[in-house]
Amino acid sequence: MNGGSRENSDCVANIKGMSFTAIVSLFGRFISWKSVEARSKSRKRVFSDVRTFWLFLAQIIWGNLSCDAILQKAITWLESETKKEVSPNNSGYTQARQRFPSDMIRQASDQALTKLPPGKLFHGHAVKQVDGTGATMADTEANRQEYPYRTGGKSYNAFPAMNLLLILDWLTGTILDWAGGNAGVGEASLFLTTWPGLNPGDLVIGDRGFCGYWQFWWVQHHRGAFMLTRVHGARKHRRIIKDLGPNDHLVAWTKSTARPRWLTAEEWEAVPRELIVREISADISRHGFRVRNVTIVTTLLDETIPADELLDLYRDRWNIEVNLRNLKITLGIDILRGKTPEMIAKEVSMFLLAYNLIRTIMCEAAERHNVPLERISFKATMTAIETWGLLLAKARTRAEREALLQQFYRVVAYPRCRNRRGRSEPRAVKRRPKGYQLLTGDRHSFKESPHRGRKNATA
Repeated sequence: MNGGSRENSDCVANIKGMSFTAIVSLFGRFISWKSVEARSKSRKRVFSDVRTFWLFLAQIIWGNLSCDAILQKAITWLESETKKEVSPNNSGYTQARQRFPSDMIRQASDQALTKLPPGKLFHGHAVKQVDGTGATMADTEANRQEYPYRTGGKSYNAFPAMNLLLILDWLTGTILDWAGGNAGVGEASLFLTTWPGLNPGDLVIGDRGFCGYWQFWWVQHHRGAFMLTRVHGARKHRRIIKDLGPNDHLVAWTKSTARPRWLTAEEWEAVPRELIVREISADISRHGFRVRNVTIVTTLLDETIPADELLDLYRDRWNIEVNLRNLKITLGIDILRGKTPEMIAKEVSMFLLAYNLIRTIMCEAAERHNVPLERISFKATMTAIETWGLLLAKARTRAEREALLQQFYRVVAYPRCRNRRGRSEPRAVKRRPKGYQLLTGDRHSFKESPHRGRKNATA
């Protein structure tokens, strides 16, 4: 056994017996003991850094539980480990989360990404997908200072909100990089902060919000990467340079007269007057799709790449919407519980780590059983982690553990998700909300209507 495996075994052995062994027994293989080791000067507490890390992770993966709920699940293990009576009051755990170092989450995230199998390239280019989403959080004074209400929101029905920009791997769906800001910071501004993480030769796919002269030029000139987006509706003028085929051209974009605020005067002068891009149009009329004709543009000018392959690659961009749904709805990042900006940052980082760990399990299952990754259910994988993790923790021999792991991956790899491509997915809700009154003021001064729910109320 090598050093890394011994560290992982020691990690799991030290945490065996806890009531949430489902989390540790599976993910202890991807995160070594050194990644979550306690700070050298940390006091010996009931909620040490290591215990807080696994509690925090379990809290997220089990459905964004409350601090009180996760403490109830772990209190028996905590008492057996510390030989002390642990109070059911969650104050100690919430304070431990506040003390918890953010670097520990980042180190664990970096290590988890190294466990992913190398994916295939698209004509020699690593493909990354970029998109933005939003989340709300607890309505506290500290959160309102850092994350104000969205523009147009009213104090009686709004919550502090943040925007998130995520860069995902095309094949595995794991999150490679992210940036966050308040509701006033747009996706283009957040995208700027992630550019240092792009590598030469990367192909970044985004929606029309990332289609811009300056984004295209900067990514290509400074990072050696390429962009592929749908053409922005406001871009009407371009000059055709060369015809590559039906509805396939090399065109020239003209530099605008307005200098972006994030470009210095010197950089502005260095920007060329024209930018050459490849423009491809196609008719995609299909039942259930709002768009009938789509035009994509890319700075990848390799004429040997067929236009159909680029169109198919952009059509796969829809996968990022499915992955964002798993992150927001299934895991629950759309509503954050932290009451301070510091806790919000830790919570978001832990959500992304939990998401990547679940995707890693899915990738392993797909590779072992030769099943397409998109056919594996994210929600079913979460259920399998909770169910089979308990059995794995009770395994007494390595042979028994390996046998259980094989069954676990077989269950995860079952293709529950059918072929989604081309399926009609209208943006509509069938289930109606309950007919409760809306809270349009302070809850302490709220007065309930005596005639709520009656169509023809009488005094």
